[in-house]
Amino acid sequence: MFTRGSDGDGKAASERVDYGGVRNVLAALQGRLARVALMTTIGVTNRTSAYNRATEAHDWKRRAERLVRVSGLPYTIVRPGWFDHNRPDQHRLAMLQGDLRDLARLISRPTEKGATS
Repeated sequence: MFTRGSDGDGKAASERVDYGGVRNVLAALQGRLARVALMTTIGVTNRTSAYNRATEAHDWKRRAERLVRVSGLPYTIVRPGWFDHNRPDQHRLAMLQGDLRDLARLISRPTEKGATS
């Protein structure tokens, strides 16, 4: 399972971590059977966002997804969203398909005191 990603600290980090890490692990498997689970990010298909133009992070994550798809291995790709960009009274998990962002359907995260934010 791949969950490590770059922190958006420049194009080189995105290429090295988000793409290179996946490429290197797939190469290290040397044809052995493994189920691959890759966590990328919501918005990975938005190539024109200011964030992606500055960091290319989504481009490299999308390329890593492509590597997994063509590897021939069984795989799952997860594009999680945010847990804290919604109203405090929303406490249900919404499982969405595709690259959707619906801030009205996300789940609040607990704060230090156990309340939601």
